[in-house]
Amino acid sequence: MPISFHCEHCGKEIKAPDATAGKRGKCPHCQGVCYIPAATSEDEVYDLAPEDSEAERRRVREEEAARALQRKLLSERREIDGPDAPPPIREADEQVRPGDLRALLMDYLSAMSRGHLEEADRLAAVLSRNKKSVLQLMDRIGADDVLSASMSELPRPVMLGYLRQLRGRL
Repeated sequence: MPISFHCEHCGKEIKAPDATAGKRGKCPHCQGVCYIPAATSEDEVYDLAPEDSEAERRRVREEEAARALQRKLLSERREIDGPDAPPPIREADEQVRPGDLRALLMDYLSAMSRGHLEEADRLAAVLSRNKKSVLQLMDRIGADDVLSASMSELPRPVMLGYLRQLRGRL
């Protein structure tokens, strides 16, 4: 029975004789060199492990508890500061630690998203003192698929636009 597999390069299905298992061969479609896997028989296919429903329920409960705690903390902050209050301004020396730079950058994005442009200008001035580190941080944040919890409501294209605007100002 021939070995059936997909080409590593073009993805098309290839059938090869059993004798070629473990060797390399050319794809007849794209001429790319592919590894020909060993033939698998029906008795070599393993069933998946059964789902641990209790562990899954525990994971869901923990995620819900974490979301509830985050909502509670955010609502407490809104009660103290008011719904439109800007986040506190961080004063910075000439050099700021990387963790503080990330917080400053998140504050900048938050200020921009709420339309507090004067606050965003002040934060941009602080960030511009650490241009090289901020540019590296912006590259990492732009490459991340997941935003931090504080920026989860900000659409990714908008966030990337704010980062491009800040890059132009630095």
